[in-house]
Amino acid sequence: MSKVITVINGKGGVAKTTTAKFIIWEALNRNKKVLAIDLDGSQRNLTLGFDCDYYELDDLTGEHNPCLLFSRSSSLLKPLHLSNIHKNLYFIPTSASLESTANATNAGRDLKLNAYIQSIKDQYDFIIIDTNPGIEILQNNAILASDTLIIPTEPEGNAIDGMLDMLKNRINYIIETYSWNNPNEIFVLPSKVSKVGTTHKTILSEFNFFYDVVQNLPALKNKHFEILPNIPARESLKQADLYEGIYFAQDLFLSKSHKEMKMYKLDKEAKTVNINYADSLLTIFEYVGNKILK
Repeated sequence: MSKVITVINGKGGVAKTTTAKFIIWEALNRNKKVLAIDLDGSQRNLTLGFDCDYYELDDLTGEHNPCLLFSRSSSLLKPLHLSNIHKNLYFIPTSASLESTANATNAGRDLKLNAYIQSIKDQYDFIIIDTNPGIEILQNNAILASDTLIIPTEPEGNAIDGMLDMLKNRINYIIETYSWNNPNEIFVLPSKVSKVGTTHKTILSEFNFFYDVVQNLPALKNKHFEILPNIPARESLKQADLYEGIYFAQDLFLSKSHKEMKMYKLDKEAKTVNINYADSLLTIFEYVGNKILK
C-alpha cells in the first residue's frame, strides 16, 4: 500500500510545486512507482511542468479528466503514464474547471479524493499531491487523503500568522471535524531562505514556536511534527535567470542519478545554472526524502 504525501499552504508562491517536483524526483530516483496529482486548477504549474499542456486543460474530457474525482464516475479516472519522463511516473493533470466542479459537489465532497485514492492505492509506492493556494474544498480533500503533509513556508513577516492559520483553522479543523486519523506526519519546509541580512534568520528562530502550537491542538498533538532544513533563496540564481528552468520536471528526471544532476548544466539563452545551488537543493531534498519516503 502506498504512502500519500501532500504539499500544501494557503499562500501562493512559497515553492509548493517546486517541492512537489523534487519529492517526485527523489521517489523516482529510488526506483519507486509514483502517481503525481495536480489539484491547482488556477496555476496548473505541475501539469505544465510535466508537459501535459497538449491537453485542452480548460476542457479535459475522457478518462484523464480530474473532474471525475468529484462525480459518481470517479472509477473511470485513469492516470497518464508519463513514460517519456520516467518509466515509473503516472500523472493526473488538472483542469480550470476542477474548482467549480468540486464546489458543486454535495454529499461527502471533502472525502472524494480519499475514496478515489483508496481504490487505486495498491498500484503505487507513493502518491504525491500538489495543491492550490486557497480553495478550501480541494485542500480539505488533500488533507484527509494524506499520510504526510509538507508545508513550504517563507520566513517573511506574515509567515507566522499564515502557518498558525493553516495549522489551526485548516488542518486541525478538518481532521477534528471528521474525527480523522490521517495525516500522521506534518513537516514545515522553510523556503526561499536568504542568508543575507538578519530578517529571515530572526523569523526562522520563531518557527520553533510551532512545536508548542501543535502540542496544544487536539487533532495534531499526537502527530509527528518537524521543521526541515531550509531551501535557499531564489536570489542566488538571479545571475543565471534559471530559477524556473531548474525546476522543470524533465530537466530533473532525465538526469539519472544525484551525481549526474550535480554535474548537470542547463543552458538557456546562453546562461548556465548555478551548480552549487543545484547541489545544495539536491542535498536538501535527499535529506527530506530520507525523512518522508519510507
